[in-house]
Amino acid sequence: MPRKPGADLPLRVIEAVRAHLAGLGVDAPDIELIRSGANAVLHLPSLHAVARVATVTAEMRRNPADYLQRELAVLRTLVAADIPTTAPATKVDPGPHLTAEGWAFSLIEHRDLSPVDLESHADAVAVGEAYARLAVALEPLATEIGNGDAGHPWPEVDRLLQAGSSLLVPEQVRTIEEMLARLQATEPADPWRPVHGDAHKNNVAWSNGDIVWFDFEDANLRPLAWDLASLHRAWPAAGQVACELLEVDPGSPSMVWHHDFREVYALLWSLVYANWFENAVEPTAERVRLFFEALEE
Repeated sequence: MPRKPGADLPLRVIEAVRAHLAGLGVDAPDIELIRSGANAVLHLPSLHAVARVATVTAEMRRNPADYLQRELAVLRTLVAADIPTTAPATKVDPGPHLTAEGWAFSLIEHRDLSPVDLESHADAVAVGEAYARLAVALEPLATEIGNGDAGHPWPEVDRLLQAGSSLLVPEQVRTIEEMLARLQATEPADPWRPVHGDAHKNNVAWSNGDIVWFDFEDANLRPLAWDLASLHRAWPAAGQVACELLEVDPGSPSMVWHHDFREVYALLWSLVYANWFENAVEPTAERVRLFFEALEE
């Protein structure tokens, strides 16, 4: 069986980042892998920094450095507004940088994070309240975020389906194509505003007594329901709190549309991960099974 392209990815990325920093006169001997998924996330203790390296995302998005640049711009503004988040690195140029191998990466200050408790009502309330505060803080940041990719998310969705379709049978591919066509034809005409872009339970944590939202790589101009449906889908209790505070009906047509879109979008990214990483194959197969079973109910 051929090796997945992500099999030795962490080692290659670590060496590429170390070599790039050495070329800048920055010594980083102790780079550690935090996780490898859509991006490789590395801890650089000597620089008190975390590197986010666009790996899989670079294959799906033709301009990964633009995403990282937007994230850094948003973080600078949020830090200046005293919103608890991560911050661009200060001991080294935060970037974005480009390694000799063509990997774009940025550097963010390391911050100790503790996972939220998905079974805790208090944590759900804290996360929902923190998102509502974040949404208000993001609202004036249209200049920093810009319009992102023209037509987003549809070009990316097409690339995701093309990359992941080998793991589906033809009938399943046709079903997803029909769902996407229906969603694109019925996309709500909500006003666009700055949003986090990937607001779910894995991008929020506790740190020094604060709820911290991080991973603003997907920050963009989209309807508020883009974030709220994502959070509500991943953690209904937290999403409900955020919806109430922002006066959004979770059952509104826009929320329903965005929830349905996020279901397909998440499935497509899972297929891409399964093509890259061996440990994603089995969970993705189960996700595909449950997705199409739900359509038959």
